[in-house]
Amino acid sequence: MRDRPRDPRNAGAAGGRSIRVVYLVSTLRRAGPTAQLLNLLRHLDRGSFDPVVVTLSPEPADTMLSAFRQLGIPVRSLAVSRLAGLVKRGWRGDIERLVGARLDAATVVHSQGLRADVIAARWLTGLPRIATARNFPQDDYPLKFGRLPGLWMARSHIAAFRRLPNVVACSATLARLLRSRRIDAAVIPNGVDTATFRPATGAERAALRSTLGLPLAARVGVSVGALSERKDPLTVIRAFRAIGVPGLPLVFLGDGPLAAACRREAQGDPRIRFEGQVDDVTPYLRAADFLVSASKSEGLPNAVLEAMACGLRLALTDIGPHRELLELAPDRGEVAALGDVSALAAAIGRVAMSAPDVEVLASASLEDLLGAERMAKQYQELYRRITRGQVAA
Repeated sequence: MRDRPRDPRNAGAAGGRSIRVVYLVSTLRRAGPTAQLLNLLRHLDRGSFDPVVVTLSPEPADTMLSAFRQLGIPVRSLAVSRLAGLVKRGWRGDIERLVGARLDAATVVHSQGLRADVIAARWLTGLPRIATARNFPQDDYPLKFGRLPGLWMARSHIAAFRRLPNVVACSATLARLLRSRRIDAAVIPNGVDTATFRPATGAERAALRSTLGLPLAARVGVSVGALSERKDPLTVIRAFRAIGVPGLPLVFLGDGPLAAACRREAQGDPRIRFEGQVDDVTPYLRAADFLVSASKSEGLPNAVLEAMACGLRLALTDIGPHRELLELAPDRGEVAALGDVSALAAAIGRVAMSAPDVEVLASASLEDLLGAERMAKQYQELYRRITRGQVAA
C-alpha cells in the first residue's frame, strides 16, 4: 500500500458528504469471504459511508442475500455468467448504471475474489480501489480447482493484485506470502460477530445440546468447513478414530466433493456425525467443547475465529494462520503437523480431555481482538485516507 502526500484538491471527497463504497464480489454465496463482508457492513458507519454491493453473477441456491437485505444494504447484480464474463467489456458503465451514479474520486471500489479483483484492476483504473485478499492463490487454487487450472487462476489473481493500488490481507501470514510475490499488502485481520458467537453458559449449553440431539455430559467436538482436499477432513476422521475413546462425539458441519469418501472412512463409527451444510453453525459451536481443523491452507479461518469467540478449545494443523490465531490465546489450543494423523490424534485427545470450562467468558481484550467492529473501523479509516489522498487511489 503506497502512501503519498495529501492533495488539497481531494480534501473535500471525504468532507461534507458520505463516501460511496461499491463492494464488488462474484456472488453472495454462503462462504467465509461473504460472511466477512457481512461482518464489515454490519459495523459500517452509515452516516459517513454509503454502501452498495454489486455482484457479478446470479445468486446460487446457498446465497446469503437475505442477510444483507436485513441490514438494509442495497444489492445490485450484473447477472453475467462466468463464461460471458470472459469476453465482456464495459464493466465500468454497467456498474455505474446499477449504482445509479458516476464512479469518481469520492467512490471507493472494494473488491474481493478473483473475478472481482481482475475487473477492478483492468477496467476500473483511475478510481480509488481496495482488494481484500482472503487466501494465498498459489496454495488455495490448485487444491480447489486442480493443478493446471488452479495455477493459471493463481497467476491471474497475483497479476491483478500487482495492478491494484491497495491490497489488504486478512492475516499477517497472508501478507508475508503476498509480499514474497512483490505485492505490498497491508493487514486488516478478519473479525467475528462477538454478539452472536459468544460462550454459552452451562444452562444454555445444556438446552442447545438437547435441541441438537447431543449428549449432555460428553465432551463434544465439531469440525466446520467444506469436505474438500484443502480442508482435509479425511485426516480428521483418521485421527479421531485413532483415539478410540467411547462416547466422544465429533460433528462435521459442511458438505463437498469428499463427502462420500468421509463417510466411507468413518466406517459407521457411531461417534462421528455428518450434518451436511447447515444454515447456522452458531448453535453447534456454542454447544461444543472443542473444534478440530486439519486445513492445509487458510487466509484467517472464520471457523476458528468463531470457535475462539465461543470459548472452544482447538486442535489445529500447524499452518501460519492457525498459529497466528493461537498467539491470541495460547492456552486454548494444540497444533499438529500437516497430514500427521498420530500428531493430530494426540492434539485432539489433549483438548478433548482437558477440564471443561464452566460458563467460560472470553476476556474483553480477546473479544476486541476477534471482533468485527475492530475490523470495520480499520477499513473505514482506510476509505477515508484514500479519498483524502493520503494513500494512493
